Amino acid sequence: MRLPRDSAFRVAFPYAVIASLWILLSDVALGAVAPLAWERLSIFKGLIFVAVTSLALYALVLRASMKAYEEAQRAHAAERVLDQVVSTVPVGVVLLSSDEVVTYMNPAAEALTGSSAADTVGRRFRELLARDDDVVTAAVDVLNGEVPLKVRLAPSDGSPAKTVLVHAARIDPAALESGRVLALSDVTDVHREAARSAQELALSRHLAGSLLACNGEPDRTSLIEQVVQQAVESGAFRAAWGAVRDMRTGRLGESMVVGLDDVARQAADTAAQRFSGRPSGTDRLAIEGVVITNDVRRDPTSIWYPLAEHGVGAVATLAVFGGDGPIAVVAVFSALPGSFDEATAEMLKTLLGALSLCLERISLNELRLAAEEQVEVSEAGYRLLFDQNPLPMWVYDLETLRFLAVNDAAVTKYGWSRDEFLGMTIAQIRPASEVGLLMDNIARVSEGFEDAGLWTHIDSSGRQFPVHVYSHTILWEGHPAELVMPQEVATVA
Repeated sequence: MRLPRDSAFRVAFPYAVIASLWILLSDVALGAVAPLAWERLSIFKGLIFVAVTSLALYALVLRASMKAYEEAQRAHAAERVLDQVVSTVPVGVVLLSSDEVVTYMNPAAEALTGSSAADTVGRRFRELLARDDDVVTAAVDVLNGEVPLKVRLAPSDGSPAKTVLVHAARIDPAALESGRVLALSDVTDVHREAARSAQELALSRHLAGSLLACNGEPDRTSLIEQVVQQAVESGAFRAAWGAVRDMRTGRLGESMVVGLDDVARQAADTAAQRFSGRPSGTDRLAIEGVVITNDVRRDPTSIWYPLAEHGVGAVATLAVFGGDGPIAVVAVFSALPGSFDEATAEMLKTLLGALSLCLERISLNELRLAAEEQVEVSEAGYRLLFDQNPLPMWVYDLETLRFLAVNDAAVTKYGWSRDEFLGMTIAQIRPASEVGLLMDNIARVSEGFEDAGLWTHIDSSGRQFPVHVYSHTILWEGHPAELVMPQEVATVA
């Protein structure tokens, strides 16, 4: 920058030279016409006038130049301070032209984008955004206003995408060539913590819903279907897949899917059939049946790699194993890589534990139902043998002596209806003379089979006839009872 005295001198000196030459030449011309002494004096006066006015002009220009110089110095100092601040501030600063082309970026912005200013200047801002960012359009629109917005940058150095808060402001084109300035703040950790908190809350809802499903669903398929549906509806995961082993084939049966299209479902079906329950490739977490692949796109060896092209970034697989393979498998999917950490894995482990207990309960319930069915079949067989036995039979309560059940042969032989029998005691089919002996015999009844010997019975008509009684103690609906089979003994005339 030119010094003020130089600027003043460059103005005053040409003025003095030109003015002096004018006076000298004009006076020389006049002297040639009328060479008088007083005219020589006018030359001297003119030179003095030129000198004085030149000095005055020099002073005025010097003062104005000094002010301009001081202002320029202050501007340069402020520019240097601003440049230093922009260069050292931890916030990324990007200048854009009116057509969104990057014209400047500070070191912090270089760190966020993963590329140098030399490589980035000249590119459009939208080219720096993650390709899978669903707010690209909104991110570009925000440049036209002053509303902050979260966007995801895709660093060119291959590092994970970063979540950035962008503030945009317009710059007066007359003051700066760029039309906008962007302030970029890295909120990846804050965003991750917020996302983790939201996911943990959603996982808690999912876990609660799964436990409710455990208490309400009657079979494995219904349980896994409910868990898969809850995984997405709770907001915990983008999509979920589940399947239960077909006990006949030993392979996983028809899958249940929420949040995946048909093509992705087929890919998930194929992947799940290869699931061994052990981590492979770049799987980083494996906690007692929970296997996590935190970046599906970078792991071609993962069984879930084909799902990367369907928007799956990370997957956690939960499997409940039996003696010869998985009984049930549930896979939950997240769109963002790195979505699952140790804390999430522990919550998934809790979910897996709940699933294991639920499946165990269902298995025990199936065994119980099968046993009850077998008992019912056996009881039906014994009931048939009892009801349709050609010999009279009945069951009576050892405490109240009331009839509990009688077969058709007893109804026919003794003449009372079944309802009438059930309102009587065994003492009522004996003569009064044998009731005392009957009570003594019942008091001595022991467990098991007994040949009670000869007794006298009475039918509904009052006829008395001798019978040989065989009995066996049993439990009837939890009460001690005795099964009796009397056989009429033929009398010799």
